Amino acid sequence: MTPSPRSGLYGGELVADLPAGSIIFLLDSPAAVDAMWAGHAPAVSPPLSAKGWLPEFTSQLAGHHVILIPSYGFPSSSAVRDRAWLKALSGRAASVKMTPPPGDGDLKDALTYIGHHSVADLVKWALEVAPDEPAHKNGKVSHEALTGLFSGRELATMDIPPIQWVVPGLLPEGCVLLAGRPKTGKSWLALLIALSVASEEGRVLGHEVLGSGSVLYFALEDTRARLRRRLDQLEPDRSRWPERLHFAEAAKPGPEGITAINSWCQQRADKKDPVRLIVVDTLGRMRNSPKANASVYHEDLEAIAPLHALAGRWHCVVILVDHQRKAAAEDIFDTVTGSLAKTGTVDGTWVLERLRGQNGAKLSITHRDMEETEMALEFDASRGLWSPMAGGVKASRLNPEQKMILKAMEPQGVPKPTGVIAAITGINPVQLKRQLRYLERDGYISQFSYGKWVYGEPEGDQQYLPISPIKESVPSVPSVPSVPTVPSVPNQPGAEGTEGTVGTTSTVGTPDSVVEIESCPGCGALWPGLNSITCHECGFTGRPTNSQVLE
Repeated sequence: MTPSPRSGLYGGELVADLPAGSIIFLLDSPAAVDAMWAGHAPAVSPPLSAKGWLPEFTSQLAGHHVILIPSYGFPSSSAVRDRAWLKALSGRAASVKMTPPPGDGDLKDALTYIGHHSVADLVKWALEVAPDEPAHKNGKVSHEALTGLFSGRELATMDIPPIQWVVPGLLPEGCVLLAGRPKTGKSWLALLIALSVASEEGRVLGHEVLGSGSVLYFALEDTRARLRRRLDQLEPDRSRWPERLHFAEAAKPGPEGITAINSWCQQRADKKDPVRLIVVDTLGRMRNSPKANASVYHEDLEAIAPLHALAGRWHCVVILVDHQRKAAAEDIFDTVTGSLAKTGTVDGTWVLERLRGQNGAKLSITHRDMEETEMALEFDASRGLWSPMAGGVKASRLNPEQKMILKAMEPQGVPKPTGVIAAITGINPVQLKRQLRYLERDGYISQFSYGKWVYGEPEGDQQYLPISPIKESVPSVPSVPSVPTVPSVPNQPGAEGTEGTVGTTSTVGTPDSVVEIESCPGCGALWPGLNSITCHECGFTGRPTNSQVLE
């Protein structure tokens, strides 16, 4: 690396290509600057020929976040020099911070620290360490390092433009992380949003797009054939594919890639067609390879912060498609892979949850500029289209068996016996009983009477009639002459207890006699008779299993 033009900072020509608001490290050694850039960390230093801090240096760092890493260890006026640099940048840079000298021992400087550790370790330390407060000769602490300082009264009178919405109620300007497990439809959703924003009068998940514009879509995991096939499903009429929708097959990570995106956005702005949306699918494809002993937090921050700055600079939405981890968490947003730098750096996070093989899904949304919300979505695989689901978030959690049960119980309000539901759905009794209880727990159905269920509210004046399976009321019957009990004869056709027969022999007699009553497992009604194999109430065919003992 060579110094910038005369009176310029060493490394300044690379800083000039970075977007406003980048983090720049200010060192006092050109060798340390070379080591920092080799580790993908922007850094500058006054050239060795400089006699002091020049106004040109300040201009090169204006608008950036500057972190000054001093080098102590030599008896010199370095502390006075560092304070002069800090004072010159205060008020011109976006922020200025001076750290204590890094490392241990007699020699404390950035280059030595990098030699013993790594650039990533130095960057992590510089971001997390408390700033060094430079003192005046009289011992008082200077407050000049505080930049961007203003009062509440000044804030009240500032002319601050309102937040720009790309999709009102859904997507304000800013950087958004769209996360989900593999094959849940994240790319379909991102492509739908891109197509809608680039089209005239587009719609996204039931929301109108507010003013279309240019869209840059980084399809880093899709071939051209797959992209065209997906667009054919979303919009079969190719003549309607928008000219404003632009695709990129590759992206260079780091400052070089961010500089290229900035240049493209500037080009669109010059053509009076400002960028409204940038999609990166996926984030993992637009970041540097992990470095040995590097901090995961810093690597996430290094990858996302420049993209976040793009959203602020061009007042657009940047969507970063990412993945969920397998492990569950109490907070759904904690399932995003990586460190907290991801969800902490972006303005909003979307988490798409869909069980494999199901069309329903839940989209959880959190954003700094809108309230947290959940949306129930439905995926049409034939069209590749996500749309709001009728019934809300609860409906998105139904499994296929539960949907079959609710369909079998239609029309709503009409009680249906368990046996009838089993006959329609073909679900085995054990599983059916479990799913009915789940639906009852979630409020979809209720038990109308023993063995009967109702979907929604009962029709007309019908009311819920709880009947105990043990103490079921028995209609009064006229007295019957005493009949002796028929003993069970094993292995005889038609005898009580013989395999293949229905029920047991009821015993009736005097009021003090014991009566055994058998009921239908389908609807709970009294079994019609010993020789009957079909319930008269619900049509259940088979052997009754519940018996009651009445005295």
